[in-house]
Amino acid sequence: MAQQRRPIQFKTPASPPRLSYNFPNGFAGGMNTSVNADAIAPNETPNVCDMELRHGVWSKRYGYIRVNAESWGKSPIRGMYDFWQEDNEGKAFSTFLVAWNGKLWSVDKDGVKTDLCTGAKASISDAPVTFFTMGDKCYFLTGTEYCVYDGTNPVAEVTGYVPIVAKGKSPDGTGGYAGEELNLLSNSWKEEFAGTVGDTGYVLSVAANSVACWKNGVLIDPADYTFPTGGTDYTKVTFTTAPGEGVITIQGTKSELNDPTAITKCTIAQEWGGRNDTRVFFTGNASISNRRWHSGLLDPTYFPVSGWDDIGSDAEAVTGLGRLVDYQVIYKERSMYYSSVEGPDNQGNITFPSLPMNEEYGCIAPRTVLPAQGGLLALSSEGVTFTVPSFVRGQLNVRMISEKVNKSEWLMYGINDFTLTERQAAHAYIFDEKYYLHIKDKVWVLDLRHSRLHEEICCWYPFAGVPGKASCYLERDNLIYVGDDTNGIIYKQLEGSYSDDGTGIDAWWTSPMLFMDSRGWL
Repeated sequence: MAQQRRPIQFKTPASPPRLSYNFPNGFAGGMNTSVNADAIAPNETPNVCDMELRHGVWSKRYGYIRVNAESWGKSPIRGMYDFWQEDNEGKAFSTFLVAWNGKLWSVDKDGVKTDLCTGAKASISDAPVTFFTMGDKCYFLTGTEYCVYDGTNPVAEVTGYVPIVAKGKSPDGTGGYAGEELNLLSNSWKEEFAGTVGDTGYVLSVAANSVACWKNGVLIDPADYTFPTGGTDYTKVTFTTAPGEGVITIQGTKSELNDPTAITKCTIAQEWGGRNDTRVFFTGNASISNRRWHSGLLDPTYFPVSGWDDIGSDAEAVTGLGRLVDYQVIYKERSMYYSSVEGPDNQGNITFPSLPMNEEYGCIAPRTVLPAQGGLLALSSEGVTFTVPSFVRGQLNVRMISEKVNKSEWLMYGINDFTLTERQAAHAYIFDEKYYLHIKDKVWVLDLRHSRLHEEICCWYPFAGVPGKASCYLERDNLIYVGDDTNGIIYKQLEGSYSDDGTGIDAWWTSPMLFMDSRGWL
């Protein structure tokens, strides 16, 4: 009779011992909850939590310690960002930015925070924050406002660039040529005139509420010209003395000329421009949910009034932006599009046309779109998908890669066992070659070291504890940081530690039971 091997279920202690029991084929199959336990592969386990694969064997995951010793208060961390700049000597340095309790803070290594909202912008919305850097400044969206922090001055709402809409005009308003478009973020515009010796009246193309004037770049004293005020729109500026030859620039301002909320209500941002990340694209405005806007070249303060397009039907919202090769991938709730760069044409215009890519899968959680192994990961309503660089409509360019953990036949939870609302609030991060997918109080880890996504070989396992409390993640100083989803606490992972915030991690994995060449599980 063959010798019986007893089932082993490891409840790993605070300092894990070296485990003598090994699967013959390693553990790289990860967790499988999709079928009964006796039907899974020899290198899989039906039950594991807070363990990870290190050097091919299950080991308890590393724990977390606090960055700030005491909680700042009962409000979740809304966002974390490493803002990189260069000093006067060209040396790079970073500022650790944290959005919490309606403020943006800088936080030092000891967890001491400094309020950055000390100017006219005294607070920000207490909502998830989307950050990006362009032109040595940090910009961020909250869903109701669009703000900037330059590393020196207090946080401020973005001041829109004032475009020059006409150049070379005659004082009577005729002639010249068109310049830039109006800016959605500004109610002002400029017009340039070719000044003459005798003309004192200069006529704008659009009626304004107020004006400012320059000659050859030098501001003209308002006492030297008249422009009627009092609530009525006017177009003509009259100078007391003809300003003479030179470039006369007049800036007009008209109340409610444009609607900046088209931009300020966005929640998704991506730097992209084809081969170079020369523009920023915004979407996620719930009021116009299928629309995408783009900025001017290297200028996130300028959003031309015609710089938008609607991606498919307005019955389906845009829910994420990604990048494959030089293309932008646009996720909607139930479908996908891709966008390229065309131009410049003979007028110097650049366009960003979009085409349908896949009509089987979409994305339900904007913050789960991340690149991995030459493709894109995202959470759809059916599970996690992997998109490969193939842009021919109808091809199999999207693959479902979370079948093993989508539904639970053996345990009480899988990815799709969470409610739709809980999955829509999911967010993800990649650290240490692992895709951390946070849903409610669990993190589903896709171990990219042991996965070959193009071959649909995927190694999943779950974390709980501190990683499961995350409102956001950040990699900083080669460590992963976690923002707490209910309290003003920031944690960081400590290699070699096996406790979360001083409490031992309850971790386990389940081994096979072998008897007379048959296999079962406990």
